[in-house]
Amino acid sequence: MAPFMSHRSMRLKFLLFILLVFSKILFSAEVNLRSENVFICDLLEDNPNYLLILYKDQKYKIPRSEVLAVNLDISSSHRAYQNSILTLDDKTIVKGQLTEETNELITIRVGKEELAIPKNTIKDLKRPEANSNISLDNYKVAEKQKSDSSWTLGLYVSGFKNGREVGL
Repeated sequence: MAPFMSHRSMRLKFLLFILLVFSKILFSAEVNLRSENVFICDLLEDNPNYLLILYKDQKYKIPRSEVLAVNLDISSSHRAYQNSILTLDDKTIVKGQLTEETNELITIRVGKEELAIPKNTIKDLKRPEANSNISLDNYKVAEKQKSDSSWTLGLYVSGFKNGREVGL
């Protein structure tokens, strides 16, 4: 009876290993573009020539030449914003989302952290233009267009992330 149980547990471990190796996992990421636009989205494919992302139920293929940085430490719902750029007295440059401004402090979100910076230490503040367009329309992927991969090996897995169904 013992050999049967060990054989069964080995099969189960092997099956779990195969599921882990061949399943595709979506990663939430913060994508910074040259236009100072920032998108928090799901990273579908990280190719040397482009990024394939899912943003608000639409796929976008962004050339690497347009991407400044990708931060995989972000876990949030899909949203977009433009960076504010602060230059401090010591010539340090801080880029992030302006979240609060008082008479004495400016609070800026950089990644997961928020920095409260006294206004008297700020040399220059570049705010996003009020009527600037935050859009990915130039990079929209047609439904029939696929990635450059010639074949896919894996399993169809459907799950939920950030309250929305993810899969394919």
